[in-house]
Amino acid sequence: MVKFRPAPENTDTAVAIVELFRRSLASISKAVMGTAIAKALESGILDLDHEVQYLLAGGHFNIDNPGLRPITLEHLVTHRSGIKDYRPAYRCSFYIDNGDGTHTKLVDLEEPGSCPDDSPITLAGFLGAYLDSEGEFYNQNENFLARAPGEEYIYSNIGAALAGYSLELSSGFTLADYAKMKIFTPLGMVNTSWRIPELIPDNIAKPHYPINGNLTALPLYELATWPDGGLRSSAYEMALFLATIMNGGKLSTGKKEIRILEADSAAQMLTPITDNFGIFWIIDWPLQYNGKINKLIGHNGADPGYFSYMFFNPIDKIGALILGNSELNEELEESINGLAAKLFEAASKLKIKEASKLCHY
Repeated sequence: MVKFRPAPENTDTAVAIVELFRRSLASISKAVMGTAIAKALESGILDLDHEVQYLLAGGHFNIDNPGLRPITLEHLVTHRSGIKDYRPAYRCSFYIDNGDGTHTKLVDLEEPGSCPDDSPITLAGFLGAYLDSEGEFYNQNENFLARAPGEEYIYSNIGAALAGYSLELSSGFTLADYAKMKIFTPLGMVNTSWRIPELIPDNIAKPHYPINGNLTALPLYELATWPDGGLRSSAYEMALFLATIMNGGKLSTGKKEIRILEADSAAQMLTPITDNFGIFWIIDWPLQYNGKINKLIGHNGADPGYFSYMFFNPIDKIGALILGNSELNEELEESINGLAAKLFEAASKLKIKEASKLCHY
C-alpha cells in the first residue's frame, strides 16, 4: 500500500523511500561525511589540498605509505589515496560491545580467533595500527598500492575513515558531533547518529548474515572505522537529508527555511573531481528507467547484514532511498536495482505542483 505524507514546501523534489526501522546506512555514511566535509570547507576549517600527515603532526601516528608524495584530503574523498582495504585486517574493525568494558570481534562469530582480542577498536587506534609501520596491522604491500597517491583509483573504507578523522583534527569535534551540529539537528534528524547509545536499540533493525548456511540475526555491532559506514538512521530522515542536497543544501518546511550548505558548496560537493567522484558522492551512476539510461548522483553500500541505496536524478530532481538488513549478494543486488528503477519510474509520474511529496512504502 502506498501512503503519501506532506513533504517540505517550496521545493521541486520528490523522493521515493522504502522504510521499516532505523538501520545502519553502510557506505551511505560516506555521502553524509562528504556533506560535513563540504561544510568544513565552506567554513575554512579544511582544504582539499591539506596534507593529512600534516594534520596528524603532534604524535598521533604516521602514514607510512610507499608513495613518493603525501596523501591529501582530496585523495581521500575521491578514493585515490593508494590506501587499500586488506580484508584480514579490515574485518577486525567490526566489533560487538559487550556492555561490560569488553568486546567481541564480529568475525569471531563465524571464524573464532581471526582477530587479536586486544586489537584497537577506537578510530585513531585502528588507523594507527593499519597505517603506521609500527602498527600491528601494518603491511606495506597489502595496505597500500605501489603507485603514488593521486595516480590510481581504489575504493577505500579505511581511507574514508581517515578523512573523517582529518575533520576531527581540523575542527576539534568528532565527525559524529560535527555532523550532529551542522546537519542532523538543523534538519530535525533526531533518530540519526553514528553512536548506538544516542538511539533506541530496540528501534534499530538487527543485521542478518549467513552463518553456516543459515541467515542469522546478529547482535548490533560497531566499527572502529565508523566514519566509513557506521551511521544509523531511518529512511524518512535520510529522505529529508537527500531532499536538502537535491535542493542545493536548503530545506523549506512551512514558513521556515533551513540551509545546511550554501548553494556553491553543495554544487562543489556534487561536481566530479576525478573518476566520477565529487566529495565522496558518486556522480553519473547509470540506471535504466523510463526507457533510457539516466545518470544519477548518490551512494550505495553494504556491511555485514545491511545494504543501502541512495541516489537522485539531478535533472528531474527525483530520488530513491532503499535500506535493508540482510546480507547483500548478486541476486539481491539485481533485485535492488530493479526496485530502484520502479521507484524512480513511480516518482517521475507524481504530479508535483507547489509541494513535493514523499512516496512512502
